[in-house]
Amino acid sequence: MRSASIFLAFAVFAAPAFPQSGVEGHLAGLVFEDGNQDGGRDPGEPGIPGVTVCTRSDCALTDGEGFYEVEVKPGYHVVWVSQPDGYRAKRGFFRRIPEDPFEWLVNVPLERGGAVSSFRFLHASDTHLDAESLPRMRRLREIATEQGVDFVLITGDLVRDALRVPEETARERFELLRKEKEAFPMPVWLVPGNHDIFGIERHRSGVSEDHPLYGKAMYERTFGPTYYSFNHGGVHFVALDTADIDDRWYYGHVDRTQLAWLEEDLAHVSPETPIVTFNHIPLFSAILLASGYDAETDPPGSVIVVSGKPQYRQVVSNSAEVLQKLAGRKYPLALGGHLHGREEIVFGDPRLPTRFHQTGAVVAPGGENAGLNLVSGVTLYRVKDGVIDGGEFIAIDKTN
Repeated sequence: MRSASIFLAFAVFAAPAFPQSGVEGHLAGLVFEDGNQDGGRDPGEPGIPGVTVCTRSDCALTDGEGFYEVEVKPGYHVVWVSQPDGYRAKRGFFRRIPEDPFEWLVNVPLERGGAVSSFRFLHASDTHLDAESLPRMRRLREIATEQGVDFVLITGDLVRDALRVPEETARERFELLRKEKEAFPMPVWLVPGNHDIFGIERHRSGVSEDHPLYGKAMYERTFGPTYYSFNHGGVHFVALDTADIDDRWYYGHVDRTQLAWLEEDLAHVSPETPIVTFNHIPLFSAILLASGYDAETDPPGSVIVVSGKPQYRQVVSNSAEVLQKLAGRKYPLALGGHLHGREEIVFGDPRLPTRFHQTGAVVAPGGENAGLNLVSGVTLYRVKDGVIDGGEFIAIDKTN
């Protein structure tokens, strides 16, 4: 049956290659264990069953032999795997969907790693990378190495700015980020922030809406999907893209397609598995409440009108919809950035035992905000048997 279904996927597209935005159908392939780490499947390298494979809002599990078949809708550019426990996607967890449907057989190699019950990871944010901030990015790498973490999460505003700069500048910054990411001795998982959205402040960037890398396309071409998931040590990590776009402005929001994907992704996760979300614009913030909103001093356009409804841009406007998808799940920790300060929020509702944590910015000290001294730093988390500790804040700037 598998061969027949793959043939039909190809047969639908017997015409010349379609533009990427118009391609739809069913993509098939194999997720396999790459024993010799050469990227190709050799005799004796088995397929991996039970791996979640996704294209934007549609997900499927690999069968007992590691094969998958997943739906592709127009405009969807990448397919990715939710890295399973005990494996590592050293050659990347995503693949670009070929423009020619006759090439729609996409395999993903994974390398086996030791299953762990205890591990540690680092939460960093707001690196705002360019030549000036490069030493601070390298200090982050130094801290990650010193602490012996299994991986690093960086929650957005990765480059100094792509919102309001021309293509050449944005490309240089993304390329610098790519090189620095590859220099880390452990995996680094990214999500985009508002400053990583290319060119949408068109009155400043001079970039046209029909530019092929406009919006999040530059990020996707360099780093893959803007939301995804992976598993490590019995914990399911969910990367969310909370920087949505309305015309020339970003705002905190998780769109319908992503919400549909989140539901699909979680459908393949045991209810007993702890879940950690990480994203840029936070679901909630106390820093904003502490400083209060001032129309004269807040960033221009902090309140915008989207579909006739005023939206405050600096927190996720539909956090309730996100939490609804996670209702009934073990959801101990939600990580965010954006506000350049560390904060910890716990609500009194016993139905929501989630800790909402923001960490400091890597780029520079946050300075004074409503009398709060916002320190530049990252947070180290230790996990044992699915239990995540409260986190240890580590300052970027060394102190005597």
